[in-house]
Amino acid sequence: MLWAPKLSLSNIHVRLTAKGLLRIQLLSGCRKNTVVFQTVDRSKPKASSWQQTPQQPKTLPSQANGPPDVVPGNASSGQRRCQSIQQLKGLLAESNCRFEALAVVLQHWMAKQWGSPACTPVAEVDHGLYWQQRVCWHSLCWREVCSVQSSELLEKEKEELQVSLEDALQKLQEQHQKDLVHLEQRLQAFYQAEWDKVHQSYQEEADKCKFLMQQQTEELTARHKAMKQEQEKNHSEQLDGLKQQYKISLEELSISYKHQLQDLEKDMKETEAALSSQIEELNVQNQALLEKLNAEENRRKSAEKSQVRDSHTLYLEQELDSLKVVLDIKNQQLHQQEKKLMELEKLVR
Repeated sequence: MLWAPKLSLSNIHVRLTAKGLLRIQLLSGCRKNTVVFQTVDRSKPKASSWQQTPQQPKTLPSQANGPPDVVPGNASSGQRRCQSIQQLKGLLAESNCRFEALAVVLQHWMAKQWGSPACTPVAEVDHGLYWQQRVCWHSLCWREVCSVQSSELLEKEKEELQVSLEDALQKLQEQHQKDLVHLEQRLQAFYQAEWDKVHQSYQEEADKCKFLMQQQTEELTARHKAMKQEQEKNHSEQLDGLKQQYKISLEELSISYKHQLQDLEKDMKETEAALSSQIEELNVQNQALLEKLNAEENRRKSAEKSQVRDSHTLYLEQELDSLKVVLDIKNQQLHQQEKKLMELEKLVR
């Protein structure tokens, strides 16, 4: 009865560590499993496995699909039951581990005590310790049976709870879907009503703006017509004034032009008379100079013939040359006066 399943003394190695822990390792050829437990002190009372604080199991995740405000009360109770199931599973695993460790220690101790054939087990084993070990063994067996029954009961409750939670989840999903459809219909109706209100208000504002624009357009048209008539009137008045000023200035310019023309004609006649007298005088002088020149030339010819050259002849020759120069100058002046006279005639014309 003291032998654990799948374990024997031939493949178990037991050693005490420095911290007072007993580490059981499986040798080669068996499962690699290590069980760590504390050594039993006979002077101290044995602590019950139910008094030890189990590890806090992980809580179940909340529903990801459903909203947080529609979870019923049985979901929280189911979560607490799942937590209790996880705690009981942890306690069961811990008690199983301790039971296996105690069985291994008892086997090792019995192998040491009863291993040699010379000694008798009943003679050398203390009866108090023997009965204490048997009591511990029976208590562990009873705890194991209770743990198995409680684990089976908890598994059954877990399955029932899982089925109920799935049904509740399905109902919640259906209710959530119905709520979504109803909410969508309400939102659609609300938004339709709001859209109708906004559209009506927009239409009213558009009509108001249209009416105001028509009024402003009529006012601007009337104002534009009045301004146009006023500007046309001012323009016609300015045009009449400019025409009158132009007529007056044109008459003044024509009168001044006539006076200037008369003055120019008078000046031209006076200049023409003066130039005519100058031309006549120049013609007379030119004729006299020509006669004098001819006389001098005849005299020079006669002098050349006589080949008599004196100082008076030389003087006469010089005088003749100077007269030629003066004659040329007078001819040039005469030509200039004629040009001026022709220009004055062109201006008069």
